[in-house]
Amino acid sequence: MPRPTSSGSCRCEAASTVHDPADRADVVCRYEALRDMHAGLAAATAK
Repeated sequence: MPRPTSSGSCRCEAASTVHDPADRADVVCRYEALRDMHAGLAAATAK
């Protein structure tokens, strides 16, 4: 299994072919955490 990149893109690409709801929920959780972190960084740098 390939190691996920810092952006998590490897995991997100896999989500489109994964039909296990638990795996999909895990991907969504990771994506939301990354999105929130990115939003926080963007807000901090915009000041």
